[in-house]
Amino acid sequence: MKVLLVDDEPFELLNLQVLLEKSSPDYGITSAHHGGEALKILESEPMDLIFLDIRMPVLDGIAVLERVKTSWPDTEIVMVSAYDEFSYAKQALELGASAYLLKPFSTTEFYETLQKVERKYHEKSKAKPLLQQSLLEKTIRSGDAIDEHVWGQQFGFVPDAVAAVHAASPGWRNLLLEELKASQIVIAPEPIDGAELVLSATRHMQPLREALLRCKLLSPDELFRFGLGESLNLRTAWEEAMRQLQDAEDSITARCLRFIQEYYQEALTLADVAKAVHVSPTHLNRLLKKVTGCTFIEVLTAIRIERAKELLKKPVSIEYIAMVTGFKSAAYFSSTFKKVTGLSPRSFRRG
Repeated sequence: MKVLLVDDEPFELLNLQVLLEKSSPDYGITSAHHGGEALKILESEPMDLIFLDIRMPVLDGIAVLERVKTSWPDTEIVMVSAYDEFSYAKQALELGASAYLLKPFSTTEFYETLQKVERKYHEKSKAKPLLQQSLLEKTIRSGDAIDEHVWGQQFGFVPDAVAAVHAASPGWRNLLLEELKASQIVIAPEPIDGAELVLSATRHMQPLREALLRCKLLSPDELFRFGLGESLNLRTAWEEAMRQLQDAEDSITARCLRFIQEYYQEALTLADVAKAVHVSPTHLNRLLKKVTGCTFIEVLTAIRIERAKELLKKPVSIEYIAMVTGFKSAAYFSSTFKKVTGLSPRSFRRG
C-alpha cells in the first residue's frame, strides 16, 4: 500500500512514519512538507492512502483534499489536525475524507483509524473492477451519455479516447501503465468483443499512441495490434478503435493468404507462413480461424484443392497434379480431394 504523509512539521512526519513502520514493513511511505509538494508527488505517483495535515503553508489540507478527490477519487484520506474545531472535521468529511485524527492522538487511536481506512480501501478495491466494467459495457452498448460525476467516481476522469488492443502476452499492461503513470489512463478489467480496452482522455492521445507503439516494438514477433478512437461519445470512440484494430488484423490475414497462394505447392508449414508475416504460429492460426473460419491446414488444403480442380480439366496425370499442388503422394492427394469434394479426382475429371 502506497502512503503519503503531508505535514509541515518534521517531527509529526517522523511520528507518523514510525507508527506506520511498526504496523507493517510493507507500506511504501513518501513524505511531503506542504500541500503543493504533495500534489506534485501525486501527479507522478498516485497514492492509496494520505495522512493530511489541515494547517499548512502554500496550500492547506482542505484545498489539497478537494484536489485529490477530484483527480484521484479512490485515494483514502485521513485528515490530521491540532485544531479541535468541528467545522474543519465536518468540512473534511463532506469533501470525502475517510477519517479525522485530532493531534495529539494516542497510538491506539491511530491504529484503529488505520485499520478502519484500510478495510474501506480493500472493500472498494474488490468492487471497483466490477463497477468499472459494468459502466463501460453499459455505455458502449447503449451509446448513452453518462454523468461526469459518475465517470469521476469510477475512473477519476471522463474518458473520450479509447485504444482497442490484441496482444499475445499480458506484459504490455505493466509497460503501458509505467509509461503513462503521469497521465490519466485506465485499462478495462475485462475485454469487450475480444479486445482489451485502454481508456484515456483526448489530451493524452499522443502519449498514449507513442506508448502503444513502444509496446508493439517490444512485443515478440510483433504480436501486438491496436486501434485508436476519440470522441465525446465513448461508443463512437470505441467503434473507431475497433475498426482500426480490425484493419490491422485483416492486413495480416491478407498477407498470409497471398503468401499461401504463392507458395502452396511447396511443403509449407504454419511456422513458415507465420515467419513471413511476422507473427507467431499460434497467433496466426487463431487469426485465420477468426477471419476465415478455417485453420491454417484447412486454408492451405482448400487452395491446393482449387488449383487441383483447374488442372484436372487438363490432360495431365493425377501423379503430376499431386506433385505440383504440394501433396506428398498421389494416394494422399486422392483421399484428401475426395474428403473435401465428395468425389475422387477421376470422378471429378469425368464431370
